[in-house]
Order: sequence, then structure tokens, then C-alpha cells
Amino acid sequence: MDVLKTAKAKTTDLPSHQFRYITEHSTCAMCETLLEVRHEINRGNLKVKEEAHCPSCGIRVRSSHHLMH
Repeated sequence: MDVLKTAKAKTTDLPSHQFRYITEHSTCAMCETLLEVRHEINRGNLKVKEEAHCPSCGIRVRSSHHLMH
């Protein structure tokens, strides 16, 4: 939780809607643990697969694919 407190301290000067967005996308909705994010890069297809999961709950929070430009 110390990492989460540090991250929140660095974003306190942001407008409230930006702070809320960062918090919602970087912490688990169930237990508020900082999410672990993994990226797999496929240079042949120019795609990046991003997966975020909670190390505490063990649930996968999101999985998305992005095109590299």
C-alpha cells in the first residue's frame, strides 16, 4: 500500500476528474491494491496486448489490444 500512497501523493495537484480516472485505472475495484500491468509486443503484427490484474485478488481487471503506429 505504500506504493499506492506515493502514487496518490504525486497526483494530488491534479483536477479531481483526472485523479479519479488515474485511481480507477491503476487500482483494484475490489480491494484497492495497485494493479500489475503486463505488455506483450508482437512486432510482426504491430500490436501490443495489455493485461492488468490484481496481485491480491488474483482477478484479471482488463485485457486490451493496441495497434502500434
